[in-house]
Amino acid sequence: MTRRALTAAGAVLATGATLAVTDSPASAWSLPTVCTSGTNHAICLSGYTPGNHMIQIHVGIDVYMSKQDADAILAQPGNAFSARMWGADPSFDDWLDAPLTLTWEASWDGGISAEFDTLVPAWKLDEDDSWFDNKDDLFARVTLHDFRVGDRNFNTGQWHIYADAQ
Repeated sequence: MTRRALTAAGAVLATGATLAVTDSPASAWSLPTVCTSGTNHAICLSGYTPGNHMIQIHVGIDVYMSKQDADAILAQPGNAFSARMWGADPSFDDWLDAPLTLTWEASWDGGISAEFDTLVPAWKLDEDDSWFDNKDDLFARVTLHDFRVGDRNFNTGQWHIYADAQ
């Protein structure tokens, strides 16, 4: 998702929809795009199921700041961003073994942006082992690493899917 598309998507906050992740080789199932935004950021989670019990995940983020601050963060050693998938339960958050692969990060006149793309087996997103509601509530957490002021975390909206329906 480009910066312009992410900003437009961030303007419309989606709540997520329920979708069973199924193996459909004839066509891919789109997962809902869910976004959150604030005064200093916009972040979106989207994806699809290409079949074979896999889920393609895409995350895009814009963090608003001066270009000078964005360039200073990018000049630090290592990547400015990292991200992974999390499960959201009413009583605790589940750390999932689903790190997201950074595909690019860049500064621009309004801040700093990044995108992540990862293909994972659906079972890696099965965070809910409840016998009465096996719907998985998932979100991506992106961390902006800024050695000057410390890490900042940004969460996407949530997917409500049946990842364990495989």
